[in-house]
Amino acid sequence: MKKCMLCVSVMVVVCFVAGLLFAAAAATLQVTGVVKSYSAETKELVVTVKKEGEGTDMTFLTTEETKVVAGREGAETKALTDLTEGTRVRVTYTKAAEEGGKPTATRIMILPAERTKAAK
Repeated sequence: MKKCMLCVSVMVVVCFVAGLLFAAAAATLQVTGVVKSYSAETKELVVTVKKEGEGTDMTFLTTEETKVVAGREGAETKALTDLTEGTRVRVTYTKAAEEGGKPTATRIMILPAERTKAAK
């Protein structure tokens, strides 16, 4: 009987932890766009994202934990100040905790510039 209760308890804990991990992974989103601006003062990054042919600006908060990477597989570490206007990026972010708040960038990958049709 004790073994059965122990097994049930372990299964409940495992399911609870798995649920938490799934919820954390589901809360992370990604967009790809072009840097419009970055303010070190306000720690805000504005990225223009194309949606249905039109550019939409998205503003992200950055923190000390925000990682900026470049290169193959994100092997090269960069700084937030490397995010200059016109830089193509993929932003991984979490939704705003409050209604009307701004999403927080957790990882920013600097991407190669898009090739034009003439360059292909």
